[in-house]
Amino acid sequence: MKQFITVSGFLFSIVFGQFTKYTVAVMDLVPRGINERDASNLTDIFYKELDAAQQMYLMEREQMVAVLEKRGFQLGGCTSLECAVRAGNLLGVQQVIIGYVLNEVGKYTIEVSAISVAHRKALKNKKIEYRGNPADLGMEVQLLAYKLLDRYPPDHLTRKKEVQVKVQSVSASKSNMDAMKKSLMFPGGGQLYIGRKASAFTFMGLEAFMVLMAINSQATYKKYENERSDATELYRQATTPDDINKYRSQIISIDSKMNSANSNVGLFLGGFFGIWAANVIHAYVMEPVMPDYSFRPLRLAYDPLVRETKLTWRVDI
Repeated sequence: MKQFITVSGFLFSIVFGQFTKYTVAVMDLVPRGINERDASNLTDIFYKELDAAQQMYLMEREQMVAVLEKRGFQLGGCTSLECAVRAGNLLGVQQVIIGYVLNEVGKYTIEVSAISVAHRKALKNKKIEYRGNPADLGMEVQLLAYKLLDRYPPDHLTRKKEVQVKVQSVSASKSNMDAMKKSLMFPGGGQLYIGRKASAFTFMGLEAFMVLMAINSQATYKKYENERSDATELYRQATTPDDINKYRSQIISIDSKMNSANSNVGLFLGGFFGIWAANVIHAYVMEPVMPDYSFRPLRLAYDPLVRETKLTWRVDI
């Protein structure tokens, strides 16, 4: 009978042990290559995500800090096993989570470990590496929390990660150098390439306007040139003083108009090349505009929790 109870207790612990909650303290992520404020913000995000999972009893961070400071414990830089065990004994918790955030020229590494205070060993160790916008580190930390818990992240985080991956893929496939080359070949081409349609059509419109105005000024110049030729011929044929003065005045007036039209041709051609140069520089310095992947009403995906492929329809109201 005693053996039966022992075996039953063992089986009960296997079946229901995974639902056991532990008291846990989360230490600050140690900054390496980033400032302490950013590391503290990431720690808060990590803590809140663990708390939302409701898989452990988390000690309030304010309470943890107050207890450790009262005991004279140095809060910063706790990444070793000995430090975690000592902190856990002072706090009276079963586990302590420690970790760090490392920035190596744009490559971020975030590593966390769950330390058993009683057994003085690491129960779990999870790490993520990320290259991209530092503003997205918060999402990476949220995903790391579920990775540490060996749980699938919620659907909204999965969708955000999918969007991030697609955005990075599009960004990597479109370089500013390629955009500059396209704008060099055709005004607005680089802007279309990086998804800035408004800028592309603006440059195209301005260039078209400059070309049309240059053509119009050139046509005006040709018209005045013909008028001057006619007035010169009449001036040569004039015999009376009045006619001579009349045609001389016409020639002087036409010369002034021709000079003005010729200046306009140069002005508009200069504007054309200036706008072309601005369009090339703009294409080189501007970042690509990413497509909006954030909303997909119809979604077909494999759900690893139920091991089924699901077709879902989502409508925001």
